[in-house]
Amino acid sequence: MLTWLLRKKKEAQKPSQGGEKTSNCSLISSSPIEPLHNFQWDKTEPLVLRPFKPRYHITMGIERTSIAELIQIDKHYHTRIQLRTALIQDKRASVLGASPRSIPAVKELYSFLVNDYLPQRYSTIFQHFDSTPTTSSTTATMLRNTVTGETLPTTPPSDAEEALAIVGRQVEEDFLLLLPPPSPQADEKKEEGNKQMTLEAFIGCFPNGFNWADKFRKSLASIHVPVPDYTTKLRASMDRYLERLRVGDCVKRANWTISVDGDLHAASSMHLYEGEEVVELGELDVDTVCARLRCERQMLFRLPVSQAVVFVVRTYMYPLQDVKKEGNGPRLVEAIAGLKEGSSPGFHFYKRAAVWQRAVSEYLLDESGDEEKEAAVAV
Repeated sequence: MLTWLLRKKKEAQKPSQGGEKTSNCSLISSSPIEPLHNFQWDKTEPLVLRPFKPRYHITMGIERTSIAELIQIDKHYHTRIQLRTALIQDKRASVLGASPRSIPAVKELYSFLVNDYLPQRYSTIFQHFDSTPTTSSTTATMLRNTVTGETLPTTPPSDAEEALAIVGRQVEEDFLLLLPPPSPQADEKKEEGNKQMTLEAFIGCFPNGFNWADKFRKSLASIHVPVPDYTTKLRASMDRYLERLRVGDCVKRANWTISVDGDLHAASSMHLYEGEEVVELGELDVDTVCARLRCERQMLFRLPVSQAVVFVVRTYMYPLQDVKKEGNGPRLVEAIAGLKEGSSPGFHFYKRAAVWQRAVSEYLLDESGDEEKEAAVAV
């Protein structure tokens, strides 16, 4: 059970047999938040995801995981947090939002992250300390981010959007909070066999091809209208799964695409839609190329009090030079071609492969002059 529900009993944590503290704050009681002792973020390499397959099939593709794996921090942390901070300041209306009925869920997520997860998992970065405001004699517990220097309250701000902004400045993950429709609508939709959750809050600094603000307060079905075959092949199973997702369950999945410009904040330029003109790329200038293999590591879990489903998205950008150097060029070329050979061939167009397939594939398969090109990119 979450510690913020037991705060009136606030007890010291007891060391386990391994000398570690046993977490009493995990969302999954059977899977405690294991601390990463002596963690050095600036020496930690990013996760390497290569989720592409020879043929693309639209499936949920989920596997069980632990809540301990929720947040990933690596050597790119500081620069990515600086980018997120700038986006929150300059594009606030586009990257975050919270409806009135999402406030309890936002506060619940904030409390879990700030009071429990971050200082437990990454104690070398996030550290609690007592602070006495100059205008009060009451001591308040705060959390310090030792990398950025930001201090944040352990009590969630009354403004849900500000709570999301604070979270967005601490981690690279984007958070989307889904809630079932309020009664009596929930009962009506359940009778129809169409109980749809809606996006009621989000902090989404690194969108992939759309603006999260445009999806705000829409149902999952509405959000996925542009996605090929979602309605016919995935909607029913997705709705059932989310409705049955239990507190304590935590799952993950991954997807991939190609980003030609390498922008993390990609509200456009990632998808093609019916009626759009296709302008094929010429030769990929690898000496100055920004093209990346863009992968998302996604996680799902349910908050125990508000019952909100939290959809977590972590974006990774891998230079095509790296993919080629490790020998995965032919595999990726096969997967690109396989976008239109699987069960949902519309994804080839949707992912803009018609624009970049030839240029990217030629580069990935070209073995001439690699050393010279890599040297130029390094400079």
